[in-house]
Amino acid sequence: MNRLLRCSLAPAFLAVACATPVEAGSFIRNRVETLAPLPEGARRTNIELRGVNNAVLRGWLVHKTDSQRTVLLFHGNGQGILSSMWSIYWYADAFDADVLALDARGFGFSDGTPSIDGSIADSLRIYDRLRELYPEPRPVVVIGQSMGTASAIHVAANRQADLLVLLSPFSSLDDVLDAYRNQAPWYVQLRVDRSLSEIQSSPTSDLRRVAAPTLIVRGTDDRLSTEAVVARVVRACNAKVKEVCAVRGAHDDVHATNSEVRACIEGFTARAVADVHAVGNAELGAER
Repeated sequence: MNRLLRCSLAPAFLAVACATPVEAGSFIRNRVETLAPLPEGARRTNIELRGVNNAVLRGWLVHKTDSQRTVLLFHGNGQGILSSMWSIYWYADAFDADVLALDARGFGFSDGTPSIDGSIADSLRIYDRLRELYPEPRPVVVIGQSMGTASAIHVAANRQADLLVLLSPFSSLDDVLDAYRNQAPWYVQLRVDRSLSEIQSSPTSDLRRVAAPTLIVRGTDDRLSTEAVVARVVRACNAKVKEVCAVRGAHDDVHATNSEVRACIEGFTARAVADVHAVGNAELGAER
C-alpha cells in the first residue's frame, strides 16, 4: 500500500498527521526512448492546396536527396505536422523518399472546420497534387495514423498506391462509438446526432478495393483498434499481401517514434517486396 493511500485511510479521530513527498518526477513525464537526430540531406518546402469547399490545406513536402519514391502521410486526431515532425523525417530516411504531409482541415495550419467526410474527400486532392509534383512514375507509400487511416484507405482504394501502412486503424464509425461506450460509466447512454449519422465515408467499403500490400499496426492495450476491430479490417482488405503487427502500448503509442512500430514497418517493407514478386510469379504460372 503506497504512502498516499495510507494517509487517506488514517482514522480522522486519531488526528494523525500525514505527509507524502512531492518531487520533480511527480510532474515530469519521462520520454520512453531517446530519438535519433533528424536525418541529414533533407529540406522542407511549404505546400498549400485547396480542399473541398475551398478550405486551404497547408503542410510540408520534405525532399530527400536522390529519393526513390514518395510517401503520403495522414496524421491522427489531435495531431498535426508539427507533432509529427520527427516521424516525417524518419519516413523520408526509412523509405528513401520525399514525404508530403498536410494538416487536415481544421487542424494545425489548415483552414476549415474538422470533418470526417471532408478530410477523406481532401485526401484525393492531396494525392493528385503529389502526382503533379512528381509526374514521372515512382512508387507511392501511403501511411495513415488513427483518424488518418480512413483517408489513407480511401486513397489506396481510389488511386495507385504501392504500399499501405495503417497505424491503429478502425473499420467504421461503429468502432469509434463502441470504444466510447466501453469507456463511459454504466449510467451514460450515447446518442448519435445527425453530424455522425449522416457521415457517408466507409473504411470497410474502401478496403474492399485496396490492392496494395497492407501493414496494420496496433497496440496490445488499444481500446479503439482492438483485436476484433483489426480482424474486421483484415477481412475487409482485398490486398493479397497483408500483415498485422502488434506492439506494446495503447492507441497513442502507435507512431513512428516508437521503436517497435519502426521495426514493424521496416520488416514488413522488406518482406512485402518479396511477397509481391511471389504472388506475381504464382499468378503468371496459373495463367500458363
